Amino acid sequence: RIRKEYEKKKKRKDFRMEENERELRQATNEVSGNGYLKSFDLKRVTSQNGTPAISGTVTLAFDTKSSINLQVYCTKTTMAGESKTYIYLEEMMNGTKECFETVTKRNSAVGIEMTPEQIIASVAKVFVRGSLSPWEYYDDNDNLISIMRIRLSYIGDANPNADFEPVLNYRAEMFIEELKNEEDEEGKPTGRGIISGIMPMYKGEIANLSMIVPANFKTAVFAAYDKDRTVELYGVVQNTVTEIVEENKVELAFGVAPVAEKSVKF
Repeated sequence: RIRKEYEKKKKRKDFRMEENERELRQATNEVSGNGYLKSFDLKRVTSQNGTPAISGTVTLAFDTKSSINLQVYCTKTTMAGESKTYIYLEEMMNGTKECFETVTKRNSAVGIEMTPEQIIASVAKVFVRGSLSPWEYYDDNDNLISIMRIRLSYIGDANPNADFEPVLNYRAEMFIEELKNEEDEEGKPTGRGIISGIMPMYKGEIANLSMIVPANFKTAVFAAYDKDRTVELYGVVQNTVTEIVEENKVELAFGVAPVAEKSVKF
């Protein structure tokens, strides 16, 4: 049913299902982990119902080369009361939470030089939760373009009593539509594979999702998964496949390339 309803709608710019149709169950879609506060671009706005809100992006760093932007839209109040995330974002905007960008600018203005270790010590260590949020649009040729983003739902100080590991993990369900070999611009096989499918989202929306499978994992992954099957994927938000984990689950990743060393330097 998922595939039939998707085929019926994928040429449309609106993926919402009509009210008289049975809504698809929202798929598992979770992102969480720790990182260093690298920078942010936030502004105060007003929601449609008049509630104060904060919108923009927060950039989370994992090491000297790896960072990722988190999309932010947070209202001041929720059904449970005042939002802790909103309070934390306000503290960031008010300068209470140090990030790499502000530390660097302040030091440069007064001619202070700091070692990477000193900068790290002054940058906020944060814990975040969110979800994969594919952004879809049609280009001038009416081709559907899908870009993977991460939508932030929570941000706060990392647990000071736990080991701090800068990494972002995800867990998501996908209905597989296609497994194929990746090709370069000249049509030659790269050795890697591509798993493409759809992910039921909030309120019946359907999003496209694709994962790159490195060559050394492609045979095992393609043998374990079939077209027209719903699977649950686990992984790290980086550019490598980590490992195959138990039957019916595969660990994949996307985003920026990881750095082997664990010491964090900016």
